[in-house]
Amino acid sequence: MGRLGSGLRRRWWILPLLPVATWYVYESFLFPEPAARILLRTLPVLPFATWTIFFDASRPLKYASGLAGVLGRALLLAMTIAFAALVLGLGINWVYDPSHVA
Repeated sequence: MGRLGSGLRRRWWILPLLPVATWYVYESFLFPEPAARILLRTLPVLPFATWTIFFDASRPLKYASGLAGVLGRALLLAMTIAFAALVLGLGINWVYDPSHVA
């Protein structure tokens, strides 16, 4: 098999997750409760933000010491999640609300 086939053999575990991911995206846009839609769209940002702020080699506040570094990173994580909730949650809810479309 060519290059595509070898990539599929290494990532076989992705195929069973496709229906779950499809359901998740569907629910994040069409769930009846607006707060749940905002939460469903904001949650995927959390692992990436956590990795970038706390564990990445070029993380922000790398040289901050002790309590100031931890509090600064926690505040940065909270601001990142709040920004994601505003843009991905409230912004998309305002533009794409199932009650206005249907």
